[in-house]
Amino acid sequence: MAELPPIPYPLRQTFDGVSVDWLEQVRRALGDTSIVFLDQANNLSDVLDLPLARANLGLEIGADVQAWSAVLDGTTASFTIAQETKLAGIEALADVTDTANVTAAGALMDSELTDIAAVKALDQGVATTDTPSFAAVEVSGVQVLGAQGAAVADASGGSTVDTEARAAINALLARLRAHGVIAT
Repeated sequence: MAELPPIPYPLRQTFDGVSVDWLEQVRRALGDTSIVFLDQANNLSDVLDLPLARANLGLEIGADVQAWSAVLDGTTASFTIAQETKLAGIEALADVTDTANVTAAGALMDSELTDIAAVKALDQGVATTDTPSFAAVEVSGVQVLGAQGAAVADASGGSTVDTEARAAINALLARLRAHGVIAT
């Protein structure tokens, strides 16, 4: 098959007084002068056979073009099935910021918080499975835990040995180390 030259627009041009029909040139290049092209200059009004016009254009109703529909005539916008399904799932006159919708989404409303600035300042996970890091822990405004303290050696030495007291002190130190209060 012959390679086709690019088809310029308009499809009919005159060069040095000679009229050139580019569609005719395409027919000749393809070696088939029976190929029918729709006449753009007549705005397709020269085509009386609509099925033939669609065939010539390579169009199929329902696949390439939308058939006439009384429903579409009364519609200002068209939606895909997926869009329609998504829109159908939204409650009528929904206010997405009402408490029920926010709670259903697993979020908190500002009005539910006593210190919203502190919550918004969180920069780490605070769920039960997270391991957040804090500068200090306060209870009723009193710091009860702060940064980890320096290591403390087990009780030993001295001139008077109280075995039970040493055991209790060492057990206490072991607990403080286990909880990270003091270094090991």
